[in-house]
Amino acid sequence: MGPIVSWSVFLSIRAQAISAAAVVKVISVTVASIPDRLFVNLLEYAMRLLISALFLSILFGFTPAVAEQIRGSSFGFGNWNGAAYTSDATGEFSHCVISADYVSGDTLFFSVNSDASVSVAVSSPNLNLLEGQQFPVALYIDRRAPFYGTATAISAEAAVLHITEFERALRDLRKGYVLRVESPAGAGVYNLTGTYRALEATTACAVRYLDYADAGTQPAQEDTFDRTVLFQIATEMIAEMGITEFRYFNEAETRDLFVANAVLWSSETSGVLGGVTIVPADGITSLRDGDGGDIAFLTKDCDGEVATTARNISMEALEARELRSLCVTDDSQVESLLTKTLVGDHVLYTFLAFGGDAAGYAEEARPKLSEGVALRAASYVKEAVDLK
Repeated sequence: MGPIVSWSVFLSIRAQAISAAAVVKVISVTVASIPDRLFVNLLEYAMRLLISALFLSILFGFTPAVAEQIRGSSFGFGNWNGAAYTSDATGEFSHCVISADYVSGDTLFFSVNSDASVSVAVSSPNLNLLEGQQFPVALYIDRRAPFYGTATAISAEAAVLHITEFERALRDLRKGYVLRVESPAGAGVYNLTGTYRALEATTACAVRYLDYADAGTQPAQEDTFDRTVLFQIATEMIAEMGITEFRYFNEAETRDLFVANAVLWSSETSGVLGGVTIVPADGITSLRDGDGGDIAFLTKDCDGEVATTARNISMEALEARELRSLCVTDDSQVESLLTKTLVGDHVLYTFLAFGGDAAGYAEEARPKLSEGVALRAASYVKEAVDLK
């Protein structure tokens, strides 16, 4: 299975979901050892993300006007990339979908829908369909009982099948190794590596957003924090690290890449990427609950060997936790440190990503540096909370 651009979720699951979704997607920065590639890869990702979002809207919403991606809902695992979508007609949650590209040129999609159904779709340059065309299809997963149904052509090169056997479909797709699709319109065989974790995340995504309604259908809510607080934190981060050459991502770049309420910066000469965001805690009781999803975001774009650690941090009566990941390929290395701090009714995320050329920051000193950044950021946020 070829690589897919991408940049968790969990009910109890709903409390766990907030942490995973809140991770500023910057953390899943494409691995690169050359500093100037950090920014270039992020821009490439942004463009491809927008194209992917439009296609997914068409594929599962049937027209671009019927589905819109929920900002900040992106997630992924391995080669699988996903997000949540709303119905344009109601503004309410519609589905969570994941996709993966294959070396054949095909793209495979799985969707968990609000009506407790599962959709399977294939986009292939080898298909030659008429939009709206319907035809019988059979899905074979290993030696399990097949799924039969009627697929609908969404375009000349894409078709989708909706499956109402919700539990069986999820179980077989998660545990299966190979999916074989057969129909009069064509056939294909797809490796299901990574679908267990990816579909777990997709299901949890659907659980998390099940009651979601677009802000356009509800009374407007004021942002909890002014972005000036985030810029103060980011400026302090940059100064503390002794960085003199850097740039802030503008609001449009940040919104398209990650979430609107975040500040992102990069230094090409230092090989460092950093950022900060603040999100509502939504009743979360333990930061540890979101570790699985947060680590997935940290590591999902790594094509090499991955090592991760997690630890609690003692921070002046505040609950804080640090996640650390190291991605090593044949020609590159990236270390990412994410610190999440529970401040009142909010979770503060600060992160730093060091490329292979970030030689000015010794590896053994980076955790202490990240911890110091998080401590000072928490003091800013705590002061802002106390003033409200």
